[in-house]
Amino acid sequence: MEKMKGVMICLVRILLGDFDFVLNYRGDEFKTLFPKRFAELDKIIAALPELKRKYDETGSVV
Repeated sequence: MEKMKGVMICLVRILLGDFDFVLNYRGDEFKTLFPKRFAELDKIIAALPELKRKYDETGSVV
């Protein structure tokens, strides 16, 4: 999962209700060949509380 593909996979996992994946992916333990897009990942992580709330209420983030 490199470059933008990693960010896209994080978004897909959120759509499926897996909110922990993005935190694991951003962490140092998750190794990648190319640099991670931390700016985009941080924006996603900042939105997680609202996305989790919406998912809990409706079963969907969209």
